Amino acid sequence: QIMAYLVPTLATLRAEFNSAFPGRSKSYDGWIGDAAHAKTKSDHNPDGEGRVRAVDLTAEGARGAALADVAIAALKARGQKGYVIHNGRIANPSVQGGAWRPYKGSNPHTRHVHVSAHTQLTSSARWGVVRLSPPRVSGILDRNTISLLQALVGARVDGVMGKDTIGKLQKLVG
Repeated sequence: QIMAYLVPTLATLRAEFNSAFPGRSKSYDGWIGDAAHAKTKSDHNPDGEGRVRAVDLTAEGARGAALADVAIAALKARGQKGYVIHNGRIANPSVQGGAWRPYKGSNPHTRHVHVSAHTQLTSSARWGVVRLSPPRVSGILDRNTISLLQALVGARVDGVMGKDTIGKLQKLVG
């Protein structure tokens, strides 16, 4: 009997996400399909060689959207064939240049980012997730930078790092 396994390229991707986002919840992480998946065509089901070509990475809310963007950027950067699904959207580097478009599947993937790989399956080469993740900000922020942050997180734009802005930033990073 053939043993199912997550393809090395996705095991590497998952390890990089865990390293780049150390506080990330893993409650909805997964890779092998359950009984419901087994009844459908899914990259979570092992192929004839036991390879599972999909991984789910827990990611909700604004953080989920950021992780999904990092995943599609990594897929495109390494020339990987596959796709990413998150929050009712799907992106595939070979369709519309990887732009997000509506996903109509039965599971909108709101609690996790789904990444499928169709090439480079045995590769353990780095995806570059650490390099693609947002840089840490240190030092003093000027009013323009604070105003930009406020607009991005939906806080009142006044150029002052007050309670509202800090609260929205904290909610964003979980």
